Amino acid sequence: GINLPKGKLSENPRFVTAFSNQLAVLFNYFVNDSHNRPRWFDREFDKKALILAAEMSRAMRLFVVAHELGHVFLGHLKAGSTRSVTTTAGRINVCEKGHQQEYEADLFAQVLLLKMPRALVTSMACGGLWFMTVDLMLQRFITKLFDLPYDEDASSGTHPSSRRRMDVLGHCIAQNASKDEYERIRSLAGFAYQFVGFFDECRIEKRETGIEVRILKT
Repeated sequence: GINLPKGKLSENPRFVTAFSNQLAVLFNYFVNDSHNRPRWFDREFDKKALILAAEMSRAMRLFVVAHELGHVFLGHLKAGSTRSVTTTAGRINVCEKGHQQEYEADLFAQVLLLKMPRALVTSMACGGLWFMTVDLMLQRFITKLFDLPYDEDASSGTHPSSRRRMDVLGHCIAQNASKDEYERIRSLAGFAYQFVGFFDECRIEKRETGIEVRILKT
């Protein structure tokens, strides 16, 4: 199992530094498709934070794959219209999907991950919740950096808000996981979600040397 630090995150600066830097590496992977890690990555990071970030990365990727499989198995690719988009591989046609189909694919993925071997189910079943949490963190980071309004419940044209998707996934877990599994999943997902609120405890500014994050004194 993963032993989490107790108390508020801002009261454990060493873990905050380690985990936050690893989240930067995760963001680099998801946003830039880069697998590069700084040479100091393994040497200086808190081991517990390293384990948790590695589990998060694996679980989130599994959730994304399972979610897309859900669209296939649920027949979403056969319904609706298509549109042309530009990708790194060139222009491709993609299906126009509604919010309800995204919820359905999320539930398909969540139930699938809950059926994994018992030794993996706790961390892997957090994949969807972690993915939505990282998305909310990225939104919060951007709004703080550029001083923009932040709405946790705002949805995009193609997907419901990550906050609402988390609620649906949480209800699915409560209905399908055992009591012990549910409590462990809630503990791991809840810990990661603290980082969304952590942005309210800090100031983020762009400097000539990079981006500066300062924890506000309370």
